[in-house]
Amino acid sequence: MEKKANCIFLLGMPACGKTYWAKKLAGEFAVAMIDLDAIIETEQQMTITANFENKGETYFRKLEHKTLKKIIQQTKVKTIISLGGGTPCFFDTISLLNKVGITIYLQAKPSTLLQNISQAPHQRPLLNDLDSALSKLSQLLKERKAIYEQAAYIFEVETLQVDSFKPFFEKP
Repeated sequence: MEKKANCIFLLGMPACGKTYWAKKLAGEFAVAMIDLDAIIETEQQMTITANFENKGETYFRKLEHKTLKKIIQQTKVKTIISLGGGTPCFFDTISLLNKVGITIYLQAKPSTLLQNISQAPHQRPLLNDLDSALSKLSQLLKERKAIYEQAAYIFEVETLQVDSFKPFFEKP
């Protein structure tokens, strides 16, 4: 696949704000927005959590990768693509993302992630038990950090402003 600077991928831990920022930026800069998890849920007619429970993580990760590749091929205009937390961590997807678009890692502290998860715990298949969420978050972050840090840009969620994203949307 060729480089498509019109694909801007937001990646990071579950509950770091990928979908929030994608929606906010799409509105602010009048560009298209795609939420990978929402596309999968619509196509599969089940939640991500139900998909994990009914078909298993291996099935889900293959489906996720296939769906992402289809989205990349179909994207013709500048689009912000909000990824699932694990998306870049399987099938060398981070290399694909860096090859075809702009990757932005939304880095968040575990305390921020836990606060966000506590607002909607049922939406996080790997973190649905709040009592053990912090230790699970720490373990997931440890496993995924090196992959996330391969993104072209790293923004700290706690200090993030819309203006941080302006360079990606300004006309050359």
